Amino acid sequence: MMKAFSLLLLSLFFWMMPGAASAQSDGKLELPAVSELSGTDLFEAVRQRQSLRAFSEKELSLQDLGDALWAAAGVKTPGGKWVIPFARRTDPTFRVYVTGKEGTYLYNGAEHVLEFVNERDLRAAVALQDFVAEAPVVLIYVANPEPLRGKDASRPLPELLYSVYLSCGASMQDVYLTAAARGLATCYIGSINSGEWLKSLNLAEDDIYFGAMPLGYPVE
Repeated sequence: MMKAFSLLLLSLFFWMMPGAASAQSDGKLELPAVSELSGTDLFEAVRQRQSLRAFSEKELSLQDLGDALWAAAGVKTPGGKWVIPFARRTDPTFRVYVTGKEGTYLYNGAEHVLEFVNERDLRAAVALQDFVAEAPVVLIYVANPEPLRGKDASRPLPELLYSVYLSCGASMQDVYLTAAARGLATCYIGSINSGEWLKSLNLAEDDIYFGAMPLGYPVE
């Protein structure tokens, strides 16, 4: 009941935002189709890439959120290749969660949907810096080397994690460039808080909380 109620609240909230999404009965929230063009040249986005730590009170549109998530962990076409490179052509070696005042969701890049996790707002818990909670949403990165173990069980864990972290870094840079192209504010959070709140994500034993990225609009 709580899951259905939270999804209904989130759906109603998003229907009032630019680029509305549609809720589904299976606990998934369909995101708007990814924008075709940003209007910003790649090299210009690279020049404008920056870490911003002050956020407007304006709610993040679902279009901008969806575009950032697609750049972080989506696929180029339905059933196609991932946007982010993964070592040895494995399945994704990290997951991206989204948390905000409407609860916490897992981004499903293959379907471009948000999957309900719980009704908790974890923004104030994920990091040690107070400003993180002021962003409309925070992206939570959870890494797992398990897909690589299936490809090469002989490789030691540090080598597997090296490949995983490279993919995470590529994903975070994509979020940075999307923010630069779309006029958003974000930054990478390395001073993370690995506290009791992680239990609410029902993580596996091999899951590793890698980092976070608050996301919103800059203060004008």
